[in-house]
Amino acid sequence: MSQPGPLMDSAIARKVWRAIVVADTETGESYMVGQDDHSKVPVPAFSTELEEAHKIVEFFQAKGWTFRVRSIPEDNNFQACFYRDDNRQYRFVKAETTPMVICEAALAALNGTNILR
Repeated sequence: MSQPGPLMDSAIARKVWRAIVVADTETGESYMVGQDDHSKVPVPAFSTELEEAHKIVEFFQAKGWTFRVRSIPEDNNFQACFYRDDNRQYRFVKAETTPMVICEAALAALNGTNILR
């Protein structure tokens, strides 16, 4: 299971928004390169901030995906899945927080690892 933080946030920026993400080894800072002016744009905290993670859900929904999330209190985690209405079976991923489970589900959908058959 992945960890929330800058690495996950950068992965989402690269894979979902196809942003160019630069990691400055001197400062430890990561940033996206602005498309119009090549400025340094902070990488949103997708994996820790619900408002930022919700932008991922909106992005996928605009592309025709449906999103489901559920709380599993006995396991102290959340399960989520992005899926399409195409007669395939989809696998839920799990994480300890809602923002993180949204990130994990988005990456699984993009990689095709959320499809069972």
